[in-house]
Amino acid sequence: MNGIKHLQKGLSLIELMVAIVIGLLLVAGVTQLFANNRQVYNVQDNRARMQENGRYALHALTEAIQRAGYTGCATRSGPNTINTLDSNPGFLEDFEISLQGNNATGPSNWTPSQDASISSPLSGNDIITVRTGIGSPIRVLDHDSSNQQIELGSNHGLAANDIVMVSDCLSAVILQIENVVGNNIIYDDNIDLQFDIPSAHITRLATRSLYIRTNPDGLPALYQRINNDAAQELVTGIENLQILFGEDTNQDGAANVYVSANTIGDWGDVVSVRVMLDATSIEDNVALQQRAEGDRRLSTSFQKTIALRNRLP
Repeated sequence: MNGIKHLQKGLSLIELMVAIVIGLLLVAGVTQLFANNRQVYNVQDNRARMQENGRYALHALTEAIQRAGYTGCATRSGPNTINTLDSNPGFLEDFEISLQGNNATGPSNWTPSQDASISSPLSGNDIITVRTGIGSPIRVLDHDSSNQQIELGSNHGLAANDIVMVSDCLSAVILQIENVVGNNIIYDDNIDLQFDIPSAHITRLATRSLYIRTNPDGLPALYQRINNDAAQELVTGIENLQILFGEDTNQDGAANVYVSANTIGDWGDVVSVRVMLDATSIEDNVALQQRAEGDRRLSTSFQKTIALRNRLP
């Protein structure tokens, strides 16, 4: 009996507790590693989305500003353009001014004052408006001057009350469509419209305003309003928009000074626009430090100077 060895069966309480502690430490380490990786991914994802939103906002502003004053082949017609609209046009019909802005000069205050059609702009942010042709020019197939009808191809997309420019590239007329019947548009019988049909086209004109306002989720966003259409959100997370206008003071085609909208005397002297905007992350609590009390969003700035193509020499 003395030669029989007693083998250990199971673990002692102390050994079991040590094993549990080691296991908990391993689980805690893995959990912390996962949390850190998750936070790094979240920051990188928000930064990427923020950069993408900022670039897209800058692209949208660039595209709009570059097209200011574009009216197809009539862009350079100048004095040969006849405007048959009201002699004292409202903000949406003032196509004599292809570019203008509103400078934020105080809390919920802009100079010049913004038009009522620009709804709920976010205080402290500038506003820019361009007037231009949109879509592709539509070829004129026939013109019946006795019945004030212009025949177009099918699916032309024009509607009653649209403002258009009819041009044969040598001269142009701005008018408002009274009615659309099939492929024909009807215009006011007081307009004496003469043009060369083989080279004539119609371009729809639009007043397009871009500005910052708060979206339904409570986040700042870049909005666009075209004519009387409801304002549309273009991109979320754009929280600051400041605009300077390059003024050509000696008529050499180049900007001599960049000034805010409230100091512009003649919008026809503006040849370029400098846009500065700030983009922010959609999610909060991703930045290491607070930007303000309770605000830990990421943010970055963008800047670009944009030439007005249709005013280049």
